Amino acid sequence: MTTLSWFVVACASAVAGCDDGGETGSGGSGTGAGGEAAATTTSTDAVTTTTTSATASTTSGVTTSSTGSGGDPSGGGGEGGGTTCTLPPPPPADCEAPEDFDGYTRHVCNVPKGKLAGTNLVDVYQPDGATNAPVVFFVHGGGFVGGTRRDAVAPLARYASMGYVVVSIDYTLRPSNALGVPTDPIQSVDEMDYQYDAAAELAWTRAHVADFGGNPDDVVLMGHSAGGAIVSLLAAQQSWIRDELVENDLICPEDVAGFHTNQVIRGVVNLSGPVDFDLWTYDWAQPLFESGFSPAMRIEASPLTWLEKDASIPPFLIVVGGGAGVFHDPPGLYQGHDAFVHTARDLGYRATLIQPLITKKAAGFSWPWDSLNGKWCFAQMDHVGALNGTEATQLPFALDQVYDEDVYGVCNQLATGGQWGSQSVERAAVDAFIADPTALVPWAEGPEYGHASIPDQDTSPLLLHLGGGPVPTDAGVAWSGVLPAPGVFDGARDLIGAAIDPAGITSANGAPVPLGVLSVQGISFGSGQTMTVSRPVPNGTYEVRAYFADGNVSRVMDITAEGVLIGDDVSTYGGAPIVAKVEVLDTVTVTDGSIDLVFSSTQGVRIAAIELVPAP
Repeated sequence: MTTLSWFVVACASAVAGCDDGGETGSGGSGTGAGGEAAATTTSTDAVTTTTTSATASTTSGVTTSSTGSGGDPSGGGGEGGGTTCTLPPPPPADCEAPEDFDGYTRHVCNVPKGKLAGTNLVDVYQPDGATNAPVVFFVHGGGFVGGTRRDAVAPLARYASMGYVVVSIDYTLRPSNALGVPTDPIQSVDEMDYQYDAAAELAWTRAHVADFGGNPDDVVLMGHSAGGAIVSLLAAQQSWIRDELVENDLICPEDVAGFHTNQVIRGVVNLSGPVDFDLWTYDWAQPLFESGFSPAMRIEASPLTWLEKDASIPPFLIVVGGGAGVFHDPPGLYQGHDAFVHTARDLGYRATLIQPLITKKAAGFSWPWDSLNGKWCFAQMDHVGALNGTEATQLPFALDQVYDEDVYGVCNQLATGGQWGSQSVERAAVDAFIADPTALVPWAEGPEYGHASIPDQDTSPLLLHLGGGPVPTDAGVAWSGVLPAPGVFDGARDLIGAAIDPAGITSANGAPVPLGVLSVQGISFGSGQTMTVSRPVPNGTYEVRAYFADGNVSRVMDITAEGVLIGDDVSTYGGAPIVAKVEVLDTVTVTDGSIDLVFSSTQGVRIAAIELVPAP
């Protein structure tokens, strides 16, 4: 049977700093970015302002003072006695003429490098009408030797459409040969130009993001691959952003001793980025570490090295892929993530690891998964998919599969059947995290190393459009496109030209069934035919509703689910010429993470959709 699963390591409520109460916010007491602090007043020639945030928050022409420090390890600045200093306003942002897009404007700005001479380019996505909006600070991947700020335009544009101000940065790349292998290993921290640049650009973002409608106290870092390592180090090691804030006159020098990164970073999303460079199980990526860093610097540059008690780091969400293709996520990546999350949790910080995957196991083999046992196949996000999954809602799993000869058929069916899973899991988890890093990540509250059907807690109906693609509803919920098994499916028939009468057909929640669902159907022609559909679903009991649009008065079919007859001699005829109808069938209980539906008829099979309604 098919199981839609993922491995999770979640911060449990029993861990210090991980309950949902007031002092678990990424900003200290409560959930604010800066926590409660004694108010102080500072002034410049132009502006007098009062602030209660935990660190300085500066916009063009405005000066504020740092007031709070310390606080709970899982929160932000907490209550502090406060200090006062005069900070000059930052210089104006150096940006080119903006480009207008649907729903947002993109600015290209020049930002001074952190250590070297010159500037880097930064893209700022400004949503229309943005005011004090949350901010996503994105760092691209590329093994520290390649990539640009434009590598993730589609996902970042989606965040802008959701109301986030997005900052996407370039940074200094390491020298490499034609194969992308580094040619000059980093021997000291002074040579980590990429990290200096990212810290400088984060400090620039804090100084200027309000100019683009963003809230400098509400910033989540996100990075893919090497970018994930960069943002993780920015949050785990206190000195990178702290030193840049001091250098750019964004924090009072006397507040440095009490500075913690969660005062300026609300959360961190690491998408398949390494956190332990010293592991020797990176497969295809091994040359990036072996040739890119000296042995000592593989430790020094690793975010895992810098986790320490009372450092007050922000919450982390780490997403790791897998696969077996050229660009799979290697074992060392998962091992490092696992160690990072457990270490962070042991220190009282909030950290979550998810590994979305979809599997089909042969009978008699159980978890933990082992790709070497050769008795199951899996199709999961590869290394690039970990980035694409933040945007994609429905993609076929044809990326990376491990096949065993005796289960090749079912694996191939899984990959070619257009079935979805881990991309939408990742998208939902990341969306929830950046909205509130202090909350438990959806579906990550189960056992530390378990697998479960997703979403565990979801009680909404599952809308399956058989034989066609996804069809959105007015409520924004999509009927998912599902293809029947190859070999028993003759194609989808488009009946849109046949003037189907939907006749007030509604789904279980009373919403009208779109004509696009009723008019494109799964069909198996001829007499005595069967059509099989398998779909990953959460375990539980469901009422099954079948939707038809058929003008053949004699066509009837039997429908079984999980081997049990739930519809006996069900007539597909709704009326002439072609009138839609719905049949409410018996309930079915799913225990293996997949529902298997079989439709059979002496007059051939024709069915538009199935709705699975979780039983109360």
